[in-house]
Amino acid sequence: MAAELAKRPVAIDTAPPIEIEEADEGQAGALFLALDTQWNWASTGMVQGNGGYGVRTGLKYEVIAPTAAAMAIAVDRQLLIDLRGMEAEALRTFAERAR
Repeated sequence: MAAELAKRPVAIDTAPPIEIEEADEGQAGALFLALDTQWNWASTGMVQGNGGYGVRTGLKYEVIAPTAAAMAIAVDRQLLIDLRGMEAEALRTFAERAR
């Protein structure tokens, strides 16, 4: 899965892709990768180390269900828990790289 992520273009910033643990593979991992351009951003008013003028604040939750439906993935409690875990890890990684 990390190899797939590394091949994807980076949206908005130039940060290298984050690593996804092997345990995250499966439907939640595939959905997370499909949502890679669907981040909410907050403006900071200054240029950040990530090459942009803001920071990611989390996934756009309104696009999860339609994206999952297009991929024939059922959205259930466990899928959302898994996505939130991946989102939290990604946000930690992005924050570390912005320092």
